[in-house]
Amino acid sequence: MQVRVVSWNIHKGIGGVDRSYQLGRVAEVLSSLNADFLLLQEVADGWPGAKEELQAEKLATDLGYPHLLFHREHRFKKGGYGNAILSKHHLTREAHIDL
Repeated sequence: MQVRVVSWNIHKGIGGVDRSYQLGRVAEVLSSLNADFLLLQEVADGWPGAKEELQAEKLATDLGYPHLLFHREHRFKKGGYGNAILSKHHLTREAHIDL
C-alpha cells in the first residue's frame, strides 16, 4: 500500500509574489497533490488577517478530507493559528505534544 503525505507551512494563506491572502491558491496546490494526509502548519483560525476564516475546516470541506485534527498553537486578541492534519483515512488517536 502506498500512502502520500504532504507537509506544508501555508503561512495563513498569505503568499505568492504578491503576498496577498488567497486561500484558494493553497487549496489548488493541495488538491493537485492528491495526498492521503495533509500536515499543515500556520493554519489560521478566526484571525482577521485571513478574513476570520476557519481555514482547517474550510480546506477539509473544500478538498474533500473527511477527517480533521486542529490545534491552535498561537492565540491573539482575536483568532490565532496552529497546526492541522487533514486525512482521507480515519484517525484513531490524538495527542498534543508541545516541543
